[in-house]
Amino acid sequence: MLVDPISDYITLYSSDAVQTGGRLVWNINPEYQFKNRGQYCLVSLAKASVLDTDQDTNVVVVYKDGQNAGSSSNNAAALGIIQVSSSHNNVVHHAYHGAEPVKYLTRARPTTIELNLTQIDKTEITIGQAIFVLKFEYLNTEEAQATTLSTMY
Repeated sequence: MLVDPISDYITLYSSDAVQTGGRLVWNINPEYQFKNRGQYCLVSLAKASVLDTDQDTNVVVVYKDGQNAGSSSNNAAALGIIQVSSSHNNVVHHAYHGAEPVKYLTRARPTTIELNLTQIDKTEITIGQAIFVLKFEYLNTEEAQATTLSTMY
């Protein structure tokens, strides 16, 4: 089996992050994640919600640590796009509905996580409140290495 059947989930609240413009950085306690797993894992955005007073456009969640990801901007890749779900009394609600989430290869058990938030046009966004749930699926080290070697050109 290439992927461990038990995943780790980390819930990130924007209020717990160091936020500089559209950049949010969390320090993660390594005890939050199971230790006896491989060094490779896949990260995906499992759930997300953003509450803001002036952001009536979709929010792009950009992840910089994806090893198998890139973009035309050469700065990172979109982990997910959070769509506007409702607007009432100048408060805009956003929700993530990822039918098939993007999964990026990343280092296992990160001690910091950085997400950058932008509009579709790559303009940085500063948000009011948000919650992000990241899913970490661990790969069997030997099988992942064998698969990589067998598919090299």
